[in-house]
Amino acid sequence: MFRLSWRVVLLVLVAGAASCSDANSEAGAGSLLISYEEGGEAGFIDQTVTIVNIAGVALAPVVEYTPLDSSGEVVPGLVPRAAFGSDRGLLMVAPGAQFDVLAFDGARSDEVVDVRARVVSVEEFPDVSGGAPIEPVPLSEEGEVISKFDPFSSVLLTNPESEPVTLRVVCLDYDSPPEGVSQQATEMSVVSARIVVPASSDLTVPASEDFVRRTRGYGYGCSSLKAHPTP
Repeated sequence: MFRLSWRVVLLVLVAGAASCSDANSEAGAGSLLISYEEGGEAGFIDQTVTIVNIAGVALAPVVEYTPLDSSGEVVPGLVPRAAFGSDRGLLMVAPGAQFDVLAFDGARSDEVVDVRARVVSVEEFPDVSGGAPIEPVPLSEEGEVISKFDPFSSVLLTNPESEPVTLRVVCLDYDSPPEGVSQQATEMSVVSARIVVPASSDLTVPASEDFVRRTRGYGYGCSSLKAHPTP
């Protein structure tokens, strides 16, 4: 159904930052490699960016995304959104890689096949280390494990690491595009804005009031439920 594209997008250093050669020798914009995938394989999310951190320290970037068409031209009139907040400094990227999910609001969103990424700023977090991804487990009001597709009021987070981890939990719902068009997240809801899960612990986290109200109104939970590290 989907066309698969994998491109290393242009990385532009923030004005006033070090040159490319200098930035590659220190943690900063030059330590981040960003690529965009228009269409994922069957069963995987479309319109994702992968952010690779080649520095020796965790980074939280603010990235400006510009949508491009098949000719490499800017698609005007679109407003990009990033589910995990890499456009707002909300995604922590430890040495290694993290991904984010993009959506584009506007009438010509189906023309987007690539993005240009500009790292506006980067904040360092030398005391943060990486770890295995943590999958939120949705719970009913009675505390029972249920499907993510059902309305839920809390999530269970399990941290297997020997250090605390700070997470943000989001819920994504998608459209149903015609053949050949990338699927797009039509709604990005915050389940929990910021929660610290202690080392080697389970933690039950109540969903935000806005999220609970939304799921009860729709009678539906999430198409995709994700937790990502956040500052």
